[in-house]
Amino acid sequence: MEFVAPPRDAGRRLLRVSENMWVRIPASRRAIRITPQQRLLGQASNADVMGTNYASDYSSKLLGEEEVTSNESAKVNCYKLELVKKTVAASYYRLIYWVDKATYRPVRTEFYTQTGKLIKYAQFGKFGNALGAVRPGRVVIVNAVNADEYTVLDILEYGNSHLPVAQYTEAALN
Repeated sequence: MEFVAPPRDAGRRLLRVSENMWVRIPASRRAIRITPQQRLLGQASNADVMGTNYASDYSSKLLGEEEVTSNESAKVNCYKLELVKKTVAASYYRLIYWVDKATYRPVRTEFYTQTGKLIKYAQFGKFGNALGAVRPGRVVIVNAVNADEYTVLDILEYGNSHLPVAQYTEAALN
């Protein structure tokens, strides 16, 4: 992943291969190994920006149904799921995940530590078609302890990469 904006982050590159992650900042001489849980900017961690594979990294259980307020302040009837870490690549120990019953779109996710502490939550919105599927265009990530601390990720463009496999290595970031 490469940042193109804002100007202070332009040129920053992230690479994730399974549970391994590196960042390359233009002013640095080499890529730095980081953890997915480390904060990237504001309340967003590296894993939040790089994506999470819920299906392969977590075991899921249906907890029931619940009405949740969406990012657009509408009431949404949702399935409430519990996701528990099952691989080392999983970034968080436990998630509570609300999915719109009508569209199966994500509405809200809560992120918990292994000790059960809620650390942040995310709300999804501004859905649109991208790469052949409906995807969120905005993710708001809020600090669970201090709701005044939040990050808004506006995804302006989704795209496919056609880089050779050799580009997906730590050495290629340098």
